[in-house]
Amino acid sequence: MAPLAPFQGRRLTLALELKDASVSHRHFISLPEKQQNLLRAQFPELRELAEGGAAGCHQLAVSVFDHWLSPSEAVSELNGVDLESQTNKDAKLAAFARSLASRHQCYLVKFKGRYHQHPTFRIFTSDEACHRWLTPLPYNIGDKGRFCLAFPQLEMVYFEGHDFTHHLYYKGDSGKPVVEKAAADAGLYLL
Repeated sequence: MAPLAPFQGRRLTLALELKDASVSHRHFISLPEKQQNLLRAQFPELRELAEGGAAGCHQLAVSVFDHWLSPSEAVSELNGVDLESQTNKDAKLAAFARSLASRHQCYLVKFKGRYHQHPTFRIFTSDEACHRWLTPLPYNIGDKGRFCLAFPQLEMVYFEGHDFTHHLYYKGDSGKPVVEKAAADAGLYLL
């Protein structure tokens, strides 16, 4: 085989470095197809849950507020939240999400396909990646880009919400005490 010309060699080295860098900086990786299928079978109602609920699932909401806000309360509480208050509320929700994720096996759920109908399950590549992904987005933007976690052992799905409220759906009763403890530890309320 002929030796590579200096320009070709440098370009190949750069391409390999970029490829290695992109792999090492990934925050999560897809699970093998066999595990994907097992999780899809365990959570067949994921799409319905993402749209607001499904039959046979219990719902809990975790919030910085101690009750559901009326429309007038929502306007006064959420209109013009200062940065310090927003940071404090987001920190509580992040601590709650990270507490659950650190104590129980969880997978990040992403919906793929033309109409985002097909759930795929990914595992975080590091604790730092998990920490970064479980930081809530600003309260006043929509649901696009918010995280969703599946907890197979707890039979529970966690959706990041907006307006400082996150939503959990569970089938069995094993997840509820875990959620209650984590919420109390983070200074949050169950609704």
